[in-house]
Amino acid sequence: MPMRKSPAAFWFFQRCAAYMLQSVQKGRLGNIISRRCKCDTAVPCFGYAGDARATCCSKCKREGMVDIKNLRCNCGKARPSFGFSDDVRPTCCKQCKAAEMVDIRSPRCKICNKLAFYPDEVGRPRQLCAAHSAEVGAHTRSPPGRSRIASECFDALEAEWGYKLPFRYRFDTTTGTWSGEEFAGLVPSRNLQPDAYDPEARKIFEFLGNYCHGFPPEHPQHDSFVCVSGRPAAELHAETMARLDLFLAEGFEVVYMWEHDFIQWQREVASGTSLALATQLNQHGTAADKKKLAARADVGERVLGGLRSWSVVGCLCTWYR
Repeated sequence: MPMRKSPAAFWFFQRCAAYMLQSVQKGRLGNIISRRCKCDTAVPCFGYAGDARATCCSKCKREGMVDIKNLRCNCGKARPSFGFSDDVRPTCCKQCKAAEMVDIRSPRCKICNKLAFYPDEVGRPRQLCAAHSAEVGAHTRSPPGRSRIASECFDALEAEWGYKLPFRYRFDTTTGTWSGEEFAGLVPSRNLQPDAYDPEARKIFEFLGNYCHGFPPEHPQHDSFVCVSGRPAAELHAETMARLDLFLAEGFEVVYMWEHDFIQWQREVASGTSLALATQLNQHGTAADKKKLAARADVGERVLGGLRSWSVVGCLCTWYR
């Protein structure tokens, strides 16, 4: 009995898979998630001025190329922090700045020179510290140990899950008042109170504000951002993770939300492209801390692996035909 011909769909699939694999092999297609230099040994950081993205690593860079990913001052010695008040990005370091330039990367309160993260009386962002912003009526200060943005985050999580976390502070936007309490005594001899606690699940929830807890290592401001009391973000991050380790040692499950992740989620909600907020939670003490980065880095490999598997299917179709 003669062998049956393959259907037209398999024939088309085979040809497409073969073309895509050839494109990968010839360099027309590549891993767009984790881009590499043409030498395939490093991530590209250098390119010509005006390029949208970097194309070469430090070893392969050509004459005239500049570091696009890690921008430097014109002197080439330091990262820029200063610029004119209407600049979007800083252009000069402290030594090269002009007299009328201001610190854009870490703006200071124009009254007391503390780090400024709050608006002034006309609504311009990052002009005043919390105390002076509250004095001009542009910011409502929360009691010590309480955070309005943390309350907003837990409100959104409770709305997704359909139940209320038993122990946490809540801010009522209608009345402008606080309610609730935090649970203490979970770690012997330590007065540690998690932001939220579910005793039935023995689960601890933390909201990590960047000004007080720094940034995770994968964030570009992990090594450069200056936080509360002038301390570096990397130092506060290490201190925060050590604090979460104490809860973990007592047998509690610990999950946390970074402030910058929550703010990004709020932007996506406004644009209509958001996923569930719970997908932004990190679980402390497990490989889940790096799950998101690993997943993003693995996308390119899975795409290329898929193309290779399609080529196998194409070969089988050819043999079957």
